[in-house]
Amino acid sequence: MDVSNDGVITCAVHRDGEAQELWFRLPYAFTPVPDLIAAVYAGLCGEVFDEVQIDLPIGPRLSAAMDKMTGARVEHAPGTDRSREPGTAQALNFSGGFDSLAARLIMPEAHLVSLDFGGRFARERPVYSRFPMHIVETNLVDLGLNLHGNEAFMSSAGLLLRDELDLAVLGSGDIQASSLPSAFTGPVPQRATPVAEVLGLGPASPVAGVSEAGTMLVCARRRPELLLDVLASVAHRGEVKYHRKRLLLEAVARRAGLDLALPDLPVLGQPRRWGAVFADDLAALYVLRILGPEAASLLYNEEGIPGPVLERVPATSLAFMERFNPQAYAGLPPELLGEWYARLLRLGVPPYERQDWFDAATAMKAVRNQL
Repeated sequence: MDVSNDGVITCAVHRDGEAQELWFRLPYAFTPVPDLIAAVYAGLCGEVFDEVQIDLPIGPRLSAAMDKMTGARVEHAPGTDRSREPGTAQALNFSGGFDSLAARLIMPEAHLVSLDFGGRFARERPVYSRFPMHIVETNLVDLGLNLHGNEAFMSSAGLLLRDELDLAVLGSGDIQASSLPSAFTGPVPQRATPVAEVLGLGPASPVAGVSEAGTMLVCARRRPELLLDVLASVAHRGEVKYHRKRLLLEAVARRAGLDLALPDLPVLGQPRRWGAVFADDLAALYVLRILGPEAASLLYNEEGIPGPVLERVPATSLAFMERFNPQAYAGLPPELLGEWYARLLRLGVPPYERQDWFDAATAMKAVRNQL
């Protein structure tokens, strides 16, 4: 491992008898301490290896956390755990998409950090570079190090900047789609990875209780001038994700009373089958409710949307998708929640009401084809 004078971290990655060079270009020249770099390397391993070797000194607490996070035996040079004072600042992983833009509006004081993967992800940079950013460039996607089963690698920029920015919290734009199913059985705690916990980085997902439609509605109300540029940045035309976002934006624009010159929908290369992807189906319910069945069906193959869904959803209020679910914020400090709840209300996103739980349950049955 080497850190150059201009802030480029390089190392050799050995897999299956082949060596490749991995690099990270820091936003400016500084040298992260070895345990932060080791934490980033561990995050790239996912949970697919039986044994991982990191040629850096690592203390016993961090080593145990790496073992737990990777499910592997992590071999390393002997070291001691670094003693750190609690951080004082917040950071937000920021891609410039609708979800992270809404999270930014709830965490306006947070440092914005981002990974620049280049290549096909270069579409994201024109949006997020409009903001005051700490951008870490890397070739990890070129090496396939994003394909190891989890998204711990997305925290790489925040981990490398942990000491430099004196971070206590590393936030994300994770939304309700990931927390809604669990919220029916009780509060859903926000958790950092074991490695982030050892390094003193707590979790913070301010839109964890907000739906995909809800974050887009926040953006439409507060940053309407960015909507079309953000749409172009989130996916490539012809991909299912682009179709979903484009249709959802049309529905949200109607709800917000905006007259947007939306681009035409391209031909969808691989239409979805209902029930295949939770996020697509949940968004399609909102499109169905606002724009009607013809628009919602544009995401799907010839089998289309099930008949019971077409019959039931238009008569069901989906107001819960425009509100926030308090169950998604368990375990966070009350003072932080107080700030977030106040900002959500000012952004026009109130908390769930009693009826919202019944409507959310109907939505869950619809996407599971149980109506």
